[in-house]
Amino acid sequence: MWVIDNFLYWKGKDKKIVDVIRVTISCINECNTLSESLALIKNLKAILRENKHELRKQPGPFNAYLSKALGLYKNKQLQHLSANGLAQQAEKIIALMRAMKVTPDAVSCINLLKIHDATKQFEAAERLLLGNEDGRSYISKWKIAVNIKVYGAFLGVCAETQQFKAAQKVLTILKDNARAMCPKDEIWPDAITCIDLLTVYDATKHFKAAERLVLGNEHGRSYISEWEVAINIKVYNAFLGVCAETEQFKAAQQVLTILDDNTRARRPKNEIWPTTITCINLLTVYSATKQFKAAERLVMGERSYMSEWKVAVNINVYNAFLGVCAETQQFNAAQQVLTILDDNARAMRPKDEIKPDAITCIELLTVYAATKQFKAAECLVLVNEHGRSYISKWKVAINIRVYNAFLGVCAKTEQFKAAQQVLTILKDNLRAMWPKEQIKPNVITCTKLLTVYAATKEFKAAERLVMGERSYMSEWRVAVDIKVYGAFLGVCAQTEQFKAAQNILTILEDNLRAKQPKDQIKPDAITCIELLTVYSATKQFKAAERLVMGERSYMSEWKVAVDIKVYGAFLGVCAQTQQFEAAQKVLSILKDNARAMWPKDEIWPNAITCIELLTVYAATKQFKAAERLVFGNEHGRSYISEWKVAVNIKVYGAFLGVCAQTEQFEAAQKVLSILKGNLKAMWPKDEIKPNAITCIDLLTVYAATKQFKAAERLVLGNEHRRSYISKWKVAVNIKVYGAFLGVCAQTEQFEAAQKVLTILNDNARAMEPKNEIKPDAITCIVLLTVYAATKQFKAAERLVMDEQSYMSEWKVAVNIKVYNAFLGVCAQTEQFEAAQKVLSILKDNVLAEQPKNAIKPDAITCIELLTVYTATNQFEAAERLVFGNKQEQSYLLEWGITPNFLIYAYWALVNENDFDKSMDKLCRLDLCHKQLGLVGSVFNCHVDSIFSCSLSKDISSGVPFQFAKALYQYHCRRNGKLAIEKIITGHHLGQTLKTNFISFLKEEHQLEFKPCASNDGIIKLKAQ
Repeated sequence: MWVIDNFLYWKGKDKKIVDVIRVTISCINECNTLSESLALIKNLKAILRENKHELRKQPGPFNAYLSKALGLYKNKQLQHLSANGLAQQAEKIIALMRAMKVTPDAVSCINLLKIHDATKQFEAAERLLLGNEDGRSYISKWKIAVNIKVYGAFLGVCAETQQFKAAQKVLTILKDNARAMCPKDEIWPDAITCIDLLTVYDATKHFKAAERLVLGNEHGRSYISEWEVAINIKVYNAFLGVCAETEQFKAAQQVLTILDDNTRARRPKNEIWPTTITCINLLTVYSATKQFKAAERLVMGERSYMSEWKVAVNINVYNAFLGVCAETQQFNAAQQVLTILDDNARAMRPKDEIKPDAITCIELLTVYAATKQFKAAECLVLVNEHGRSYISKWKVAINIRVYNAFLGVCAKTEQFKAAQQVLTILKDNLRAMWPKEQIKPNVITCTKLLTVYAATKEFKAAERLVMGERSYMSEWRVAVDIKVYGAFLGVCAQTEQFKAAQNILTILEDNLRAKQPKDQIKPDAITCIELLTVYSATKQFKAAERLVMGERSYMSEWKVAVDIKVYGAFLGVCAQTQQFEAAQKVLSILKDNARAMWPKDEIWPNAITCIELLTVYAATKQFKAAERLVFGNEHGRSYISEWKVAVNIKVYGAFLGVCAQTEQFEAAQKVLSILKGNLKAMWPKDEIKPNAITCIDLLTVYAATKQFKAAERLVLGNEHRRSYISKWKVAVNIKVYGAFLGVCAQTEQFEAAQKVLTILNDNARAMEPKNEIKPDAITCIVLLTVYAATKQFKAAERLVMDEQSYMSEWKVAVNIKVYNAFLGVCAQTEQFEAAQKVLSILKDNVLAEQPKNAIKPDAITCIELLTVYTATNQFEAAERLVFGNKQEQSYLLEWGITPNFLIYAYWALVNENDFDKSMDKLCRLDLCHKQLGLVGSVFNCHVDSIFSCSLSKDISSGVPFQFAKALYQYHCRRNGKLAIEKIITGHHLGQTLKTNFISFLKEEHQLEFKPCASNDGIIKLKAQ
């Protein structure tokens, strides 16, 4: 104000008003606070009180104030201004203009639109420019001539708030003007307008609109050519941004061809000569569409497009290329970049433009996470036995983001110790006298650590990090937010810690009931989904129901809007706990909403919802409900068609899962017919094009329904026709062969399994073997399942045990699951010595100085060995395994295996002639209840009715059928056949025990039974 007063003193009171205003604007621009700027405007009002009518034509100072407010909002260091504060400042200044009767101009509108862009206030922007139901536009009220810059600013708001329709409304205005007889020059679109439109299409993922704008399509030539806008490289860059968001590889290649042709032309246009930004945008598309070859052709080698175009590669280009390597899991290519950077760093005169930085390291770590290359990540970040890290070599200042990315690798590769090493570095830094700010842990660090703890199932470490007054987070003064609790719930889900999850629930509840609740730990829909994931893992249906369903649910109490993802997670709990009725309750909510006059979009079902419902139907074996959902039936058309949900291949895959569980071969073939019919159509739908997963799902049905011919036709073809897989051009992978071997096992097709083995063996011996059909441990286990079903011991031995075994030839590491599967073959073929050979390998490994964890025996190994001993009548070996003898302790104790009820059940079956003695021993050792499941005339086959509490805690299923059968005969011998009138089998395992028991009673005891109306799992025996 002193400047203005001084200016007036020297220039005289009659100095032009316009100069006074110009000086005021200059002063506002120099101000550091909004209060000073507002004082200058009020001062101006006082100076020009005699020339009010002149001031009304001068919106300049007010425009300067709006620019200043926007600048302060963006630059947090000068003055903290929130989004709400910025919006209030805009309202305040417009109110002041109205009070002083100052008319805004186009610049005022652009500034206001920029503020609406920053604060994401689409309604306000719409009212300003286009008008809405509240009234006509302010621009028309103020009689302001709209220019193209105003429309550009409005498109910025549309991009920020993802308003595609509003952007198209602007496009229509521009099109109509361009086609008019006398178009207005001031709203004629230019290259900047096109970029603004493309930014909206990028944000809203509207490829067709972007294509029509830039390239043209079947509906007409491009708007750019129609408007005669000179296209430049920035327009193509923006278009490539849309291609990346919408995964349009072909369109990006079309742009690449245009640019390449231009560079090769005799007189190339400089305005569309590609730049490093163009290359980065192309790489972003290749990353999104997983096109490694195209990325490699662009960047790497002497004949790359970049060298051809003479575009200098810089570190940002290499960073973007590493992004493609991460998406396409190209470890070798990433290491090639690493070598280039390392060689440059060691050169006498290194190029600064390709000097690696923290972002490069983060991109490399992203590749290592995707390709599970822990050693490479360790060499990059941490000092190890090979020497100092690349980061220290390159003198890259490490920051917390690098450590966060390294923790991402630890999570992927399950490296708990390395994560704890990072934790120690962070702890030591914070406890130092002068801690480094750049490696101070933040919320993201804690979330990353929790991701590692979830992957490695380290609950204690997670608890130490987050919970309690002495937690690392409280020590580091990192404020816990809802994302941290969400990540902690992820650990709870992986480690099945229901109580700890409920502990979090209590914290959230208490916070919301507090007088001043903390916003940062207010639960949201994601928190509820994380809780439901825990409930799914721990099978806690009641807790899930309390969280989601009903008027008194926690979600309604917390005022968290239930969305379709929450219902999806709740259906996941229903699938795990086999709650068909609860799932149908969700179905009813969704149906009622879809049929309502004003349905809620946030709970409108989608393909994922249908998949979740089908997962429940598979778990509860409800084929009719699945059929009604997908195909419809006599009761009405399908819900999917009713809800207008686009069926995709994943939905059909989930439906095939129900078919497999309910043994519905014909329904599966119906799906097969749909897929075949679609592929034969003139315009097949890509979304239902079958893939490898579809083939696996079909094979699962064929395994369940024992349909070998259908499986053979699908994978290998037969004498009449080639396979559907080759017809559909589906790339066969090892999982497909694994699923086919599953069918071979169910249908005892040894020769077909050997045919697969030959294919795999030939591929492994080829000069350039296909990685996608390289056999792994799972393939070997499935082959062993076939050999067990077809009693082919020699083939199993050749696969696993010989020095020249296929597994050693294929360089597949044997793990305990492989040995377990091999023991299954030994049991079926009564090969005691081969089983003991496996036992020796396992014993020697346990006694070794550095035992291999991969072949450490487990409870399943013990059960498999006991099955072999039963088949070969080797009671002494079974006794040595489970109880030991006078000279030696049991292998169970030696191996540190906690015995479960199954081990004792299978041990008792080894010597069926002395089963009574075995059961007496178990009762004597307090491992079984004295009644052994018989109370009065009721024989209860549930685990907790037969075995002691320590062995049956939290187990609600029945005992294995062979054990239940032997125990039934034991009771008949001791009490007489007529002593048992009712058998409780349970139905938690799909009534397998009940079905087998009924067959046994009919065939061996000629007993009749009648159904029990109150409980499906009970067999009532008819009186003889």
